[in-house]
Amino acid sequence: MAITPLKRVIVYNNLGPGILLTIHCKSKNDDLGVVELPYSYGFSFSFHPNVFSSTQYWCWFKWGEAFHYYDVYVDKRDDGDPTCDRLCPCRYAAAAATN
Repeated sequence: MAITPLKRVIVYNNLGPGILLTIHCKSKNDDLGVVELPYSYGFSFSFHPNVFSSTQYWCWFKWGEAFHYYDVYVDKRDDGDPTCDRLCPCRYAAAAATN
């Protein structure tokens, strides 16, 4: 039985039809591999943060010539955030910028 509550992260591709989003997510201990998401698809993963409040997951996001990196879960930032529990996960959507 885990001591800490289950957390879930979901990444969506909202970039637009025909635009493939490639992501690679990992933590200090887990490499989730490279995932290619067609438009409107998502990728999710779940985990139990460690008891030291140092759990962190980061992902890089690539589409076309764009490349971005983001910390999708940082325990000291996100623990206690009701939007990051197992019933209502942390959600990130890659979307095209609008002016």
